[in-house]
Amino acid sequence: MKSRQDIITLVVGLLGALIISFGIVVSNIYFIGCSDQNYSILNHFISELGQYQCSEKAFLFNICLIIGTPFLIYYYLKILPESVKKIKNIFTIIIVLIGVSAICIGMFSMGKIVMHIISAIIFFYLCFFASLAFNIYALYFDKKNIPKYFVMSSILMSISLLANIIEFQQLDQNMLEILKDRPNILLVCVLEWLSLATMLLFFICSQIFFYKKSIASQK
Repeated sequence: MKSRQDIITLVVGLLGALIISFGIVVSNIYFIGCSDQNYSILNHFISELGQYQCSEKAFLFNICLIIGTPFLIYYYLKILPESVKKIKNIFTIIIVLIGVSAICIGMFSMGKIVMHIISAIIFFYLCFFASLAFNIYALYFDKKNIPKYFVMSSILMSISLLANIIEFQQLDQNMLEILKDRPNILLVCVLEWLSLATMLLFFICSQIFFYKKSIASQK
């Protein structure tokens, strides 16, 4: 019975990631831009894929983010360790808040710039603190049970998120003016995509870890 529940958990998590990835890929392919420019991860924010004024498939990007996120919330809540109740409660709150902020990013596209930026800042800060908390837990509380590849993926995520947060803070209130005449490479955009890549790596490692743990528990 537990094996079946574990499979459902893994599939739900994978489905959530695929839904969001589908929205990103398709909206990227059909992206034209406000100045008829092609989309590039080197000088475009992820959120621009959901900007209705400039992205042909903005609705798809936003709806995939809104629909896919609850699947990931369910997945991460299900794979939380049962060993330490207080730590689990803390992670539960953080995961739910991360999910809510991600949904808000989809609901408040870049056209509603103030709410969008607030949602994005909350999302990245919470992701950073969640990865930091996971690192501390894995290295000091459950070192024997969590493999190195899983911990390393979280450390990489922490580093990329911190760099992204620091670089984003350097932008002034004229950020939209910068985007009108954007350079070929915009570091904050590169770091944002790098943060997303490390989140995906962490997700893949979590799937491998949880799958192996589920198999081991059946023996």
